[in-house]
Amino acid sequence: MISIITGSYNRLDNIKRLISNTVVANNLLELVIVDGGSTDGTIEYVQSLNNKNIKFIDYGKRSSFPHFSNLAIQNSKFDYICSWDDDALLINDWDEVIELLTSNIYDFHIFNWKLGNLQDKLNSSWLEGNTHENNWNLDDRTTESEVEILTMNYGIYNKKIFKEIGMFNTRFNFWHADGDLSNRAYHFGYKHKSHKDIKVFVFDSEKNRTYVKKDWKIYQKNLAKYKKQKLPRGIKYLNETT
Repeated sequence: MISIITGSYNRLDNIKRLISNTVVANNLLELVIVDGGSTDGTIEYVQSLNNKNIKFIDYGKRSSFPHFSNLAIQNSKFDYICSWDDDALLINDWDEVIELLTSNIYDFHIFNWKLGNLQDKLNSSWLEGNTHENNWNLDDRTTESEVEILTMNYGIYNKKIFKEIGMFNTRFNFWHADGDLSNRAYHFGYKHKSHKDIKVFVFDSEKNRTYVKKDWKIYQKNLAKYKKQKLPRGIKYLNETT
């Protein structure tokens, strides 16, 4: 039903939690992991599971977030792609997410998310609410809203989007590649739905900020083009070679 995609490198504990939260919890899911040549036992652990719902791609070396995401998309088997990170866990039951897809009205679905640690995840009061006042990050927007920017950090795309307007833009290194894709889909007329009550817990870990400024400049230039329904360079379509 849903292919969950992520890249990873030397994050064995995260991968263990992710597997438990996804394919162990629901057999209607596929987890596609692209690994950058981990040396911490990740490769051996995943291979030892021999889980038919896990597709593990050992790329052998580090690469960018959009490159790994595109590799995962190209190797996925389902028509719905869940854009994810190896340090993200769904709070809801995955059956609630699957239920969103039964109507087939929307082309992509945006989930709410919040940074925290393991202790927070066990705290019921931390999980309460769904707005910025409770540090949840999804903007309060509906499908009818006229907005300039629509960023999806976690959520689901219909695979047809990647065939028609391309996958993740490989000019990015890490930052803003997810927002670039969701804004492209939004400004090219694909229907979306924001779900404040579908919540994602994200581990508050250190991120490499080396490419923030560079990626931000690319994002701003691309956004201006999307508003004019123009596509920038660096975009590859599903079924093309990444």
